[in-house]
Amino acid sequence: HSVGFHLKLTCRNSVRRLPRSQPTRTLCREAMHRACIVLLVVQAYLGLSAAESLRRSAGREAPVSEALTGYACDARAAVPPVAGHLDDKELVLDAGCRYTLWDAGAASGCLSGSWMVIQGASNGLLMFHTLLMMLAPDAGDELREGRFGGKDVIDVFLEDGKIINYSTVPSVGTPCEEVRKGSRQSTEQVDLPLAPGCYYKQPTTGNGYCDGPYLSWHEDWWGKTYANSWADEASCLGRKSGHDRQCSTNTTWVFISAEAQQQSDIYAGCRQHLADHWAALPALSSTVTRLTIFTWPFWSGTQVLVDAVETDTRWAAAEVSLIVQVSAWYAICNYIKTDECPRKELIHMTEDEAVEEFKTDLDQSLVRLDTF
Repeated sequence: HSVGFHLKLTCRNSVRRLPRSQPTRTLCREAMHRACIVLLVVQAYLGLSAAESLRRSAGREAPVSEALTGYACDARAAVPPVAGHLDDKELVLDAGCRYTLWDAGAASGCLSGSWMVIQGASNGLLMFHTLLMMLAPDAGDELREGRFGGKDVIDVFLEDGKIINYSTVPSVGTPCEEVRKGSRQSTEQVDLPLAPGCYYKQPTTGNGYCDGPYLSWHEDWWGKTYANSWADEASCLGRKSGHDRQCSTNTTWVFISAEAQQQSDIYAGCRQHLADHWAALPALSSTVTRLTIFTWPFWSGTQVLVDAVETDTRWAAAEVSLIVQVSAWYAICNYIKTDECPRKELIHMTEDEAVEEFKTDLDQSLVRLDTF
């Protein structure tokens, strides 16, 4: 069988509950799906002979659905079409297009030189294993460390349908344990730059003599070179009046010292823990696909993994796909109140408080994802 994956970032105020007979259903209260990354799995029931016939007729490793439609959906659009209905196990989209389906060989070739990063819990692991066994069919017969425990960050490197490197980084009993539990920084800390230095935000271009606008924190490179603005807080904040006068704008400035950054950033240890381990892993190659799963069930972990991915210089040139499916454990902790809940404070919250906690985590992660 051939499986095609399609992702969409959706922001909605409510989600309709689907009947249990349909293939997708929500596990959480509707409000918790205000904004989630949703995975649609489209399965085409084509026999292997049909797929082979399509490939042979094309003379290359081709998508198995290539000959089925003349109108392919734009899967790279900011808001790809997803609305439609099921008709005899086929997803019929209102837009009239169809998503291209890929068999294992074509998908493997397409994904070579790319890095796919998944964050989630049980459903995330399901995506990870489905994709892993599609790209490396023999992988399904071998039990490996961390595959089903949900307590490790797993990295798999694939080439020619084989696993060439398999590696785990423990999330429990390490600096990443608090991240996995869902501990988060304050809104103010999330919005601050990660590295020490002098930064400013500039809401407008002003009189045109200066660059901008800069709606996110922008490093004061001119001040660092000519006004020593990175030396201390007074020198940094003192740059505002001259800059605003020169540019006819109204900026906001902040100085991050090395000491303050180290004390306020509760995620620094986890990022370093990942970086130290990843430094020994295979470097980017045009023939290798990298697949990483973070079994971190809360949105606060998204910020850390994005930081880690962006700072992995050995895979900086790779095309990166980020799949996040996070929501269920907010409901599991709050509704079921199981001892397995990693974030104990959710157990004692009211339902409304748990929903607000979800929204706060999500909003902070979206701030970070804006610059990813």
